[in-house]
Amino acid sequence: MNIKLLLFSTLLFLAVSSKAQNFITNWQNRADSYSGNGSTIGFASGIAYNPVTQKLYLAQRGLKISIIDPATGVAPTTGPDSLISTGIKRSSIVGTTTTTEYTFSKVAVTTDGEIYATTAAVNTTTASVFEIYYWSNESATPVKVYSYTITATTERMGDSFGLTGTGDNVVLYTGGASLSTTIRVLAKENGVFVKKRDITLNAAGIGGAAISAVTTGLTSDFWISGSNYGKRKYAADGTRLGTPVNTALTATGPTANAISKNFIGLKYFEIGAKKFVAVNGGAIATTTTSSTYPGEDLSLHIYDVTGVTAEGSANVSFVAGVAMSGVGVANTAGMAAVDFKRTNNADGTVTMQFFQVVSKNGFASHTITFAADGTLPVSLTSFTASLLNNQSQLNWSTASESNNAGFEIESSQDGVSFNKIGFVASQATNSNSILNYSFIDKLAKPGTTYYRLKQVDLDGKFSYSEVKFITNQLSVTDGISVYPNPTEDFIILNGLDTIGSTITLFDVQGKQISTKGLVEGNKVVLKDLEAGVYILNVSKNGKLLHHTKVIKR
Repeated sequence: MNIKLLLFSTLLFLAVSSKAQNFITNWQNRADSYSGNGSTIGFASGIAYNPVTQKLYLAQRGLKISIIDPATGVAPTTGPDSLISTGIKRSSIVGTTTTTEYTFSKVAVTTDGEIYATTAAVNTTTASVFEIYYWSNESATPVKVYSYTITATTERMGDSFGLTGTGDNVVLYTGGASLSTTIRVLAKENGVFVKKRDITLNAAGIGGAAISAVTTGLTSDFWISGSNYGKRKYAADGTRLGTPVNTALTATGPTANAISKNFIGLKYFEIGAKKFVAVNGGAIATTTTSSTYPGEDLSLHIYDVTGVTAEGSANVSFVAGVAMSGVGVANTAGMAAVDFKRTNNADGTVTMQFFQVVSKNGFASHTITFAADGTLPVSLTSFTASLLNNQSQLNWSTASESNNAGFEIESSQDGVSFNKIGFVASQATNSNSILNYSFIDKLAKPGTTYYRLKQVDLDGKFSYSEVKFITNQLSVTDGISVYPNPTEDFIILNGLDTIGSTITLFDVQGKQISTKGLVEGNKVVLKDLEAGVYILNVSKNGKLLHHTKVIKR
């Protein structure tokens, strides 16, 4: 469950804020203002994190893979600021000209720190060469480990790239946009990368943006993404295992149980038993204002795909979303990528720092923390309690919700022992829009009352908010007094103007007691009630005139 609470001001409430654990944007670099590493990032199309060196790589299409400090978003203060590209003289994507515009399209890193990058190649009228390069470390000279001459006019390679495994067990995947219908799978034989299989997709271009393996080895399933195509999960033999519903974003957020086909980048990951994909970026036709909703243009979203096992599967749910700020610049080629740094914390939580790049727009870093089971912990920034007409008014708002059943409201007179006094159901269960909630405790007792929220997930898991309190300085108003108190049979409300007045009675659990047949003018008959403590309210024209505790013997 992920919740962000927004502040409601009050003069009668002491607030202590806690840090929200929704997406936090660490930094962003927009293409129109960033000139780090000696070049602009207008044509950046690939991004990858190295868990060994703890550096970020940005493939910029043109003999340039920049090295970025993931903590700051700029070049490291020590060491190289880019990978060596000496000796690489690639032709263009379309043939034999001398331009190197499409030299490094995508970059990927193994878990033990070895670096691979692809060129992009297509045959329109002239054969073009697709290549994969390898760096053993950040200071190494690149080695060409695979080369393939594209001769068919329907072939294209290098727009999508993924890997799994390490050392001699590395498996490489590559695909192409446009007319390409193939994912090529490469693995080593006698230390040399060779084609193990070509997987024929069911439509052209659907694997032309991203490929992300589920596990290691040649038998791994994998996810693919294409610009303006639904995301798909395939088995190693080419069997299609699942395709989530691909309805685009709406003006208020993601369509329920769908991943927009307009997203480009994709990266698979698991936490606990839950399975996720992170998706980002969209093909921007014209300049547009960026926001998380609407618009996939500069956004990064996480979806739970644990239940995706069939075509047109609706077993997918939105988890969280964030976006780069600013105005989106036209990105008609539809190039974007996403990767992450994973930190398993001592308390069992998992912090995911995501890195996204959207070509011609920029790149950014965002962080979010999951519970050990893959759910998002409740994140409370504020929650208020105030006194209104001698009643406790509780207000809170959620900026996002996931798997939320609702909120139990608990109160206490000593701040230690709490009892449930009410429940407010979630308005949406899953949401990334602001939702407002409130609760009125009509039994606000004299003195100090403490309150807390117990947020309950659909699976029964729960988390508590901070404790808030109000101090109710009740006084007899309009000359009303109650006697005898304690009593065995009845009470008299001395000074009560019975015309237009309403008398209500509650037990200590907050349950309203029917006063039908009990009220006779200014007399309330209690002889048939069980012995105990009751709360008496007297109101007129919506205003609480009197509030007192009555003891029935």
